[in-house]
Amino acid sequence: MPKGQTQLIAKYESSKAQAAYGEDGSLVEIPHQAIQTLDLFVEHGLTPRITLQGNLRHVIAQENAQPGLDQTSGDIGARLTVFKRSPWVVSVYAGATVLGGNDKTSLFIPSSQSASFEARALIGRELMLWHRRGFAELQFAELSHGGRFDQRRVESRLGLDLSPNWQVFTQTYAGENDQGAAWSKSELSIVRKFGKARLQAGWRSAVAGRITARESGPVLAVWYGF
Repeated sequence: MPKGQTQLIAKYESSKAQAAYGEDGSLVEIPHQAIQTLDLFVEHGLTPRITLQGNLRHVIAQENAQPGLDQTSGDIGARLTVFKRSPWVVSVYAGATVLGGNDKTSLFIPSSQSASFEARALIGRELMLWHRRGFAELQFAELSHGGRFDQRRVESRLGLDLSPNWQVFTQTYAGENDQGAAWSKSELSIVRKFGKARLQAGWRSAVAGRITARESGPVLAVWYGF
């Protein structure tokens, strides 16, 4: 984020599952599970190279979800731009959980009450596709839960401006933890710009995994910058 500028993203997610991926990746039936959450993500440009980030997540409803799930959790960190030359940007992030300690990646990934620390590398670039402006991003993350349920994640994003006010983008989320659970999810969203605000509507679904739910559901968000 440019110095002095702030962006807020308020997001609602609803996820349901009636099947799960077993240890060999095959599907098995499970009792119906569901969870609804609200997220508030904030990022603020502290200097031309440092962006502060914070995220607050609250579970507003759940049905047969993982036991011991924290109703509210939060983390805070900072992102440092280490290289920026058009069209490329490379940055690193370091953060820690400051509220709650459970992992929310899946309905079935085991909980951890210990402190969580995250390190992340991000590589992105602007691009042109079919004479339209777009962007691509790849992220690599390592999360430590005090030696329990440590995780490795890979995330990607590809966006394309359909018009000055409309954008479409796709995201993928993949990872695994030390207990043998693994997940791969995809999300497709459409975004409508209204001045400083943007409205996002999308659908996220699990496409593969081990010891994790085959969950899916809508994603709705409001983005606002000032």
